[in-house]
Amino acid sequence: MKIRPSSLISNISLLLLLCSVSITYGQATNKINEKQLKSLLASISVWPSHFPDSNGVPYSSWKQLIAVAKDLQNREPDSLVRSFHSLQGDAPIAVPLRDATKKLETDRKLFILLRVIFELPESIPLNESERSGGWVTGRSEVNADGTINMAWPLQWNQGRPKFVCGFCGLQGPRFDASAEYNYFRERFPMRNLSQYRDSDLPPTDANKKGVSPANAGNPK
Repeated sequence: MKIRPSSLISNISLLLLLCSVSITYGQATNKINEKQLKSLLASISVWPSHFPDSNGVPYSSWKQLIAVAKDLQNREPDSLVRSFHSLQGDAPIAVPLRDATKKLETDRKLFILLRVIFELPESIPLNESERSGGWVTGRSEVNADGTINMAWPLQWNQGRPKFVCGFCGLQGPRFDASAEYNYFRERFPMRNLSQYRDSDLPPTDANKKGVSPANAGNPK
């Protein structure tokens, strides 16, 4: 049985078209927009203003934070950067300290999320450390040996996250999530959250049912 060249070419063209559609669809489903990002952020707790230890944040809050971070790790980077920028808008460069707690809830959530998404060094020379935003730290990001914890205000102890400082305000430049995301992407790997176990989270409230992993805003 002979196969006509024209038939073979048609079949190959059809196969290539199907592959192209499949690849395009896969990329599209991985994108995110401002509305979807806002929906994900609404599902997580804000960086607390009080000074908490690892037992001061509910277990379900940690679980949901990890879930949203895992979701954003798998999003197409350019669309995520655009969503960061769109969500934060053209806000003033500096925000008065008295207004920070009320107006910068979104910034506080994005700031923490980036420190869960990326595996940042917790001991790095001062001249090699960068952080966006004029966050009030009280020098709690400085280690005993003078190095800097770039994961501040988080600390990861054998995989278990905890806050080393509550939100104290912001003085000076506003946090720029898109710029910091790009900076981290160029220099640090993403945190391996694919096999994160519930037992890695602080045990507080562990007997209560945690919030289901975020799946808000899946692209259509």
